[in-house]
Amino acid sequence: GQSGTAKDGAIEVELIEGTDPGILITMTEFGDLPLLMSVSGSQILVDTLLWPVADVGDSAAFNTMILKSRAPARHQDVEPLLRGLSLPNQDFRTNRETLDQFQFYSSAIMARPAILIRYLRKAYEAETENRVRITFDRELCYKISTEPKVTLSGDGWRHNYLTLKGVVLEIKFTSRFPLWLSRLVATFNLKARSISKYTTGIQQSMDLGFCGPLVR
Repeated sequence: GQSGTAKDGAIEVELIEGTDPGILITMTEFGDLPLLMSVSGSQILVDTLLWPVADVGDSAAFNTMILKSRAPARHQDVEPLLRGLSLPNQDFRTNRETLDQFQFYSSAIMARPAILIRYLRKAYEAETENRVRITFDRELCYKISTEPKVTLSGDGWRHNYLTLKGVVLEIKFTSRFPLWLSRLVATFNLKARSISKYTTGIQQSMDLGFCGPLVR
């Protein structure tokens, strides 16, 4: 049967056929906001319109604000940062607000160290208005670790099966899908797929049965 929300007309649901079928949910109470839901492996993906591109004056700045915030941290500050301890005044330029926000969110969800991820990356970026960035990731490995330390060496590293016979290709662009990229996708019959290095590392470690993280 229908939910109360659907019966009241607050949402409209439509099945989208095709190679990658999905469900289109229209939120009529929010200006007919479209939500396209699809399934990739064990993940449920949701695509929606955040903001009209024509209304964004600085696309790069907008994407930085919405998608990701970064702040440099010294290696010796990583452990206290992950333990939620206050950092001393930094003697180099960093974004202290971003570091504080990271610690706030970590505390709110009680996040703890679980796994380390490493890989070899080769990146290419076009210095144009659209800012297309293409990366190739090889030798993807993971290591279960509950210590608040970051290291790329030592024992315990295992290869992620995603890059045993290939590479992870990521294509990112700022405002519009480049025409030449459309031809590339068609020529090589590329399929869009959501891949999480963290999630696949956790899943593979759990499948092994002896090196997975503890579940609290």
